[in-house]
Amino acid sequence: MSFALRDLFSIPRQLANRFAAPSSIGLFLARDAVNLVQMEETDHYLRIRALAQIPMPNAREDSSKHPRLLREAVRRAKDSQPFAGSQVVSSLSASVVKISTMAYRRQKGQGDEQSLVSALRERMPNELDEMVVDFINLRQNEQDNDSGEALVAMAPKQDVLAYLNALTHAGLEVSALDVGPNALARVVRHSGAQNWKEFPNLPNALLINVGERSSFLSVIWGRRLILDRSIGFSESRLVARLVTVLGMPETLARHLLHNLETPSGDAQDTKQAVLEVLHPEIQALQQELNKTLVYMASKTRGKSVDAIHLAGSAVRYPSLLANLEKGLQLPIKAINPIGMFDVRSGVGSIDPALGMKSGIVMATGLALRAFSERSEWT
Repeated sequence: MSFALRDLFSIPRQLANRFAAPSSIGLFLARDAVNLVQMEETDHYLRIRALAQIPMPNAREDSSKHPRLLREAVRRAKDSQPFAGSQVVSSLSASVVKISTMAYRRQKGQGDEQSLVSALRERMPNELDEMVVDFINLRQNEQDNDSGEALVAMAPKQDVLAYLNALTHAGLEVSALDVGPNALARVVRHSGAQNWKEFPNLPNALLINVGERSSFLSVIWGRRLILDRSIGFSESRLVARLVTVLGMPETLARHLLHNLETPSGDAQDTKQAVLEVLHPEIQALQQELNKTLVYMASKTRGKSVDAIHLAGSAVRYPSLLANLEKGLQLPIKAINPIGMFDVRSGVGSIDPALGMKSGIVMATGLALRAFSERSEWT
């Protein structure tokens, strides 16, 4: 019996993949659902092993107060999809974690972590001992080696312990807690690996993450998250403008917004009216994007982003953002893990629209924590 040389090299990897312990499940609790994603590695690419979104009203609050409800949601997910193991990577709610960009001075004889803690101690002399702190170093000022800048995430220690206890009581083993911007940046990097012709170099990307009450702009410079800032644009703000200008109930305004792309006989006139009413909000969003791009150009010697990604609720109505593409002269591509990755054979059909849910995108970023970026076929 003979083997091609490439087959001999691939056998150890095949055996390793076959018998390796399952990777951690990405678990994200949204306001009204439990989102779970598990990835696995094949010989040639990453794929989705299992993916589920289980409805659970008040998931964030009830998981801590009633862990049995979370346990039941996880059980339902495992009944419907081939999730393996009980290890999870999760993240705390944005309402609990305070994320901000902070400049600091590097102290003589101290590393970045020690210097940052010293700076935080000066700002929060009494509160810091009751907080759990994590940080990501951002791009440093190339003309000043004594200064640094970091994305700092802080959460009350009691809230972190309560969340860990809730996951444990739900029968889960926490392998890591992550922060939202880091998880989303991970998905963007994997998308770049698949679509950027210069891989293993990665594109410089801007991510627009639209939420119910606020939105975030993140810049991922190659493999580094270098900016994350909140802006006022949000779905609730769009709904409020429809209510004010058109004088309609909130439920009807939300229905119009969510069904903006639904074809029907008289939908075109309604769609055009909605777009005109919401045009000032889109202009305000474009101003925020332009400010971010100008800021990044000042930090990167005039360079700009190569790609723009969209996550969150705005993926439901691309017509609303069509003019942004013209103004920015770059295509805006929705992040959809179901479109990015193959799905394990034998898994029941998964609605591609589910992959554009913000909770699923976040859970995917958490699940990708253990995997490096790879092109679609390596």
